[in-house]
Amino acid sequence: MRRVLKVLCIIWFLSVLVMTFLAYMVSRFDSAGEHLDGLGRHLNPAPPFIRIFFGTNDEWAGWGWFFGDMILFWGSVGLIIWVFKSDNSD
Repeated sequence: MRRVLKVLCIIWFLSVLVMTFLAYMVSRFDSAGEHLDGLGRHLNPAPPFIRIFFGTNDEWAGWGWFFGDMILFWGSVGLIIWVFKSDNSD
């Protein structure tokens, strides 16, 4: 059972990595000329704080998406660490 949980955690984390790549590395313009990220979220000009501390990209999806993405990513990192450290019997 523990081995299945570890495999599921790896699959989950790989999907989170793909989501993160699409959200922060891929952007496009739709037919109406609106700027979208790889997940289809509308991008707006980023505040100076974000441009200074998180890179030179001047467009982003907003604070709600930013915090949601961070919680999902770092929560997934914590989950996979917890699963792999909690039982060393395998």
